[in-house]
Amino acid sequence: MVVSFGLERLGLLSQKYPRSMLGAVLLACIFFLYGAAHLGIDSNIRDLFKSDNAAYGKFEEATKQYPSRENDILLLVEGDNLLDPDILHRLGELSLDVMLLDGVQKVISIFDAQHVPSQSNPSSGFIIPDAFDPTYDRNEVAAALKKHPFVAKTLLSDDDKATLFIINLDEGLTDLAQVRLLCDEIKQLAKTGTAGQSVRVSLTGIPVVRTLLLDVLNSDKLTFRLASYLLSILLAWLFFGQFRYMILAIAPPLVVTIWLLGGMGWTGRNINAITNVVPTLVMIITFSNAIHFLIALRRHQLAGLSRDDAIATTIRTVGPASVLTSITTAIALISLTLAGQPTITTFALTAAYGTALAFIAVLAIIPALATLLLKEGHVPSGGHLFAKLVAYLSEAASSLVMKWGRGIALSGALMVAAGGYLYSLNEPHFFYTDHLPRDSDAYHAIKTIDQKLSGTSNIQVFLQWQSARSEVSADMIDLIGEVHRILKAEQDIRQVWSLYSLYDWRRKAGKTDAEIRAFFHENVDSLGTFILLPQRSALVSGQLPEMDAQQLNPLLESLETKLSQLAMQYPDADITVTGIAAQTARSTRDIIGNLSASLAVAIVLIIVLIGCLLRSPITALYAILPNLLPLTSVGAFLYLSGHGLQFNSIIALTVGFGIAVDSTIHMLNYYHGTRAALPIWQERLNETIRHIGPALIVSTLALLTGGVTILSPMPTTQLYGILSVMVLVMALIGDLLVLPAIIRTWESTRPKAS
Repeated sequence: MVVSFGLERLGLLSQKYPRSMLGAVLLACIFFLYGAAHLGIDSNIRDLFKSDNAAYGKFEEATKQYPSRENDILLLVEGDNLLDPDILHRLGELSLDVMLLDGVQKVISIFDAQHVPSQSNPSSGFIIPDAFDPTYDRNEVAAALKKHPFVAKTLLSDDDKATLFIINLDEGLTDLAQVRLLCDEIKQLAKTGTAGQSVRVSLTGIPVVRTLLLDVLNSDKLTFRLASYLLSILLAWLFFGQFRYMILAIAPPLVVTIWLLGGMGWTGRNINAITNVVPTLVMIITFSNAIHFLIALRRHQLAGLSRDDAIATTIRTVGPASVLTSITTAIALISLTLAGQPTITTFALTAAYGTALAFIAVLAIIPALATLLLKEGHVPSGGHLFAKLVAYLSEAASSLVMKWGRGIALSGALMVAAGGYLYSLNEPHFFYTDHLPRDSDAYHAIKTIDQKLSGTSNIQVFLQWQSARSEVSADMIDLIGEVHRILKAEQDIRQVWSLYSLYDWRRKAGKTDAEIRAFFHENVDSLGTFILLPQRSALVSGQLPEMDAQQLNPLLESLETKLSQLAMQYPDADITVTGIAAQTARSTRDIIGNLSASLAVAIVLIIVLIGCLLRSPITALYAILPNLLPLTSVGAFLYLSGHGLQFNSIIALTVGFGIAVDSTIHMLNYYHGTRAALPIWQERLNETIRHIGPALIVSTLALLTGGVTILSPMPTTQLYGILSVMVLVMALIGDLLVLPAIIRTWESTRPKAS
């Protein structure tokens, strides 16, 4: 039998004092309900990449000094005739109307573009005149705009069918409720201002994405819990067919959900894009544990034990296995903390806390409720159609193992080997837009900007000088220009913005270096997008479409190599490649690498723990193949489907492994626990499959209700649900067929099998 440290005695205490235990559970629910009322939601995906390293420190410093890109709303307007006088007039009025909204600091658009005075063109007015001016020439205006360094491919597409308004918000505007109201006002102004015109208006940008994610997370948390709970009720009713047993099955998950959300609220742990699945995950883990307990309880009652003896026997036989399954699941979850990333650490600790709550709830609630609800002498029915089907599947599995055991074991080994090879070919993958619903305006706008304009992503080079500067000097312009040219030379970077853009533009208009530097000196306060003399820093930004981390990392390495050589020529300057795209790509590679390593550590620890606590080294060997099968199978799917390794996929694999190994433990615990009663291994193995098989099938179906995350409009959450279902199905195959086949193969080859 498994070493359980006596923790299962909580169930015996619950059976002895049922009313007192349920009273304590109720008081705990009241306490945690108050905490749950203070639970918040965090929609900032950037938190996924927080770390304590120097690179992230530079990113934070650059963002603090040049925050505009982090707080911009992007208004995209698409149409076939955007430069027609009537539409231009309406768009110009829209720009002014948006500028007058509370919370808007500035609006940057094609209407801000001005000519640079030159000998051939002494005018310094706006490129776009009054659209109803009889001298208005569409082709001339389009050509001038496309020559402007801050308009071409950034604010106006080459085909004139897409234009972008960059809306800078007030720095103090961070409250998402206020941002949502502002977005609604902008949408309404755009709808009214373009009424009757064949144009499409879309909003995107980090503030818009955050409000969208907030809506999705709010919707998902209700959908996931409600759907999962209703499916659990249906499953309990189909299998047990009795109202009392159904209550016993669904009460612990409800209580645990309250305890978990309350604990998160009390400790200030908000729901985010990663932890959003934790309540559903813990709910189904609790339901699965309850199913194992109740199936064993019903089996003992059908065997003729009295109600009280059946409850006590179930606690003593299933309780120790539940202790070990809780420990192994918690170890798998806690291993995620090795990634060294705060958001993932929060997920891991929250889910591990929920796993502990699941164990406590099952042993505290079910024995107490069973004592009060189940009638003494009443024998539960065992003949429901669904229960018969489950029993038939278990019998069929036993027959297959006894007849084709060696073939099944060999097939499992080959699948693990092939899947493991394909798993090893996976590369880290991250797309910011994977967190957006595909039918959202924000997603459409990002894809259009990436396709027709300079892109929604950017790489920044943060320049810092050690010595104080009172004006923009020649050596500063030289360095900024060199960095500008290095970025511009990269094929994937479509547009580069820097102080050098303005310098080069005015120089091409015939201005001398002295005139340009004098212009910079006179307008230094308006150059804060590019350079900050008091902070002795400057920023060079390269715009590019959203790229996968696998594609972006080589680009970053190329830039860093070139810039490190440049830095040797400017010892007074510090040159750092940063920005959200760079930070995301680096973090994706590092964090996913750490998560993969943590999964490997969890596998080794759990396999060793099984051998130690079941007091059998050979048992640990039994557990290896069936528990590698779901991981390698899903890894092969990720490679063949092109998804690669993502945050959610590694988390799904780790969580899935922690849950899947539970079924292995229940099988091995029963097989070893009946050694004395059934000394012949064939009978013992057959009995194990027939008795534990139904519990594995029903508990797996219970766990599969966690696949309701597939209903989310967020692709990453959908993928988590798909992978969770795949892991659990393959784990069931591993535990119901491959594990018994390995045992059969080993026992049949021993010199003296007994």
